[in-house]
Amino acid sequence: MKSRLSKLPIFGRLINEIETNVHNLGIQNGFARTFKDHNVEIVADYDEQTAHILEHEACILVVNHPHEIEVIALAAALPPRKDAYVIANAGFMAICPSVDKHILPVYVTNNEQSASNWPFIMRLAGKLHPLASYDANEEHKKNIETINAGGQKLIEGATVAIFPDRHSTNGHWFNGVGYMTKAAENTTRDLFVVNVFVEGTTSHDYLRLLRPIAKRLPDIEVHVSQPTKINDLLDLEPKEITRILETSYREWVASNNKAYSIPKIND
Repeated sequence: MKSRLSKLPIFGRLINEIETNVHNLGIQNGFARTFKDHNVEIVADYDEQTAHILEHEACILVVNHPHEIEVIALAAALPPRKDAYVIANAGFMAICPSVDKHILPVYVTNNEQSASNWPFIMRLAGKLHPLASYDANEEHKKNIETINAGGQKLIEGATVAIFPDRHSTNGHWFNGVGYMTKAAENTTRDLFVVNVFVEGTTSHDYLRLLRPIAKRLPDIEVHVSQPTKINDLLDLEPKEITRILETSYREWVASNNKAYSIPKIND
């Protein structure tokens, strides 16, 4: 059954367009085609070696997430790959069926501090596309299952993108990235981490997909680091892994003269 969002004027047409593109072209090329058709420029800056690892190796992508569109901008910027997954808000599920198979859902509806800070488009989606309701303990259990599923995908050789600064309460990363990395400790493959910094986004970025507005907005830039092999971190505890990855990420961003801060959700 189609989501009620697909019946909305303008946005419904866009949702159906995304579904068609992703179904026919795959998640990366599908989102890239959608952005291109709406005159939205996504500029990515990775080299051939990085592209090869993004296409073929087990890889964790750690990505900043100040707004909402970073998730799909990231997908549009990456090289094509069928076994690419993203840890994302469960609210994105069942909107575009072809996208669902790439989403590892996390539940945040019981995060009292986050709901009131959602942008208009997400609040609207929540009303027209309500999620199954779980209490806080059940959500926590489901999120643990998702993190472990992400670790299993890495063991199988996939890429998994995660946004560890989303809805931070203390200005630092959540430990999910460390627990997911630890969940892959039995891998027999090389495991890489790639830092990604998305800039140029705003809380109104869904308006970019309206062609007349898109031309007036700046490009979205997706900066990608060189891959780093992290198998030597797998013996550490999850919180220590998180601390090391966050420190490395901040140092990489600073080395590229970019400003990175994590706004506390209660600021």
